[in-house]
Amino acid sequence: MSDDRDARPKLSFSELDKRRRGEKLGTDEPRGRRASHEQARARSQALSQADAAFSAGQGGAVGERLARAMRDQHGTSDFPLACRNYSEEIGVPRDPSLLGLMLDSGERDLVVAALEALLEAKNSGSLEIGSGLRSQLRLLEQARDDTLAGLSEDLLQG
Repeated sequence: MSDDRDARPKLSFSELDKRRRGEKLGTDEPRGRRASHEQARARSQALSQADAAFSAGQGGAVGERLARAMRDQHGTSDFPLACRNYSEEIGVPRDPSLLGLMLDSGERDLVVAALEALLEAKNSGSLEIGSGLRSQLRLLEQARDDTLAGLSEDLLQG
């Protein structure tokens, strides 16, 4: 018998007072089997929609395919082409890991676009520069190209 009492949720003193006064306790739980089933179905649907929205990434399925191509081609002679394809189809990535990859492309316009996107993310407070990205920026800071060096320096400051 004590097992049944332990399984029930404990009421706070204010809830006990309301019960004694005959006031209705405010619960978020649905009443009845049908309402409970509808709430569970609605929750499941909302979670699956949110999951789809966040997992699709920039550019949806095409963007995911092109990002995977960038990752797979990194370090090969086809890598600059993979970066160019992503940029032309989707635009400048928002994902810091893809921006970091784009810094390795060797294509000046792609590197400048990636540096500008990183600087914008840093200024908005949505980017924290990790050790790998910091190393890439230090190398670019030494570049002969003033634009690359200046943007890299701006990212490393602060």
